[in-house]
Amino acid sequence: MSEDMFSLAEEMRRFIERRMRELVEAIQSEYVSMEKLFEERMRMLSSGTIEPLVSIIDEGDHYVIVVEAPGVKSDLDIRFEPRRIIIEGYVDEKFVESTFGDMVWARSIRKVKGEYVLPEEIDINGITVERKGSMIIIRAPKKR
Repeated sequence: MSEDMFSLAEEMRRFIERRMRELVEAIQSEYVSMEKLFEERMRMLSSGTIEPLVSIIDEGDHYVIVVEAPGVKSDLDIRFEPRRIIIEGYVDEKFVESTFGDMVWARSIRKVKGEYVLPEEIDINGITVERKGSMIIIRAPKKR
């Protein structure tokens, strides 16, 4: 009976060690991902660029791409390629000041830029773009 208890305890110990190792590996992997994202964002900020928030929604026969770009001047440049959308524009300095205040790192922000890869090709000729306040709604039919 005591032998069964020892083998059960040993099995539990091995299970816990294995799970702890898996958790540590998962945490390390997430840390590396977060570190890369942080470095990328700092590089962007040091170049005076921020990336707009974008949601790409697959609606079956088309994509709806919602770009949240508050503070972006109206002359936003949106270019389309068969599987990519490129967004560039300038940020209103007053918006940056009111949003970030006197933060030293934010003083250089002047541009907004983002490149987004789509899972499938789109029909560039059928794209519609609509602006609603700070949101840009793009409807892009999939190429057949």
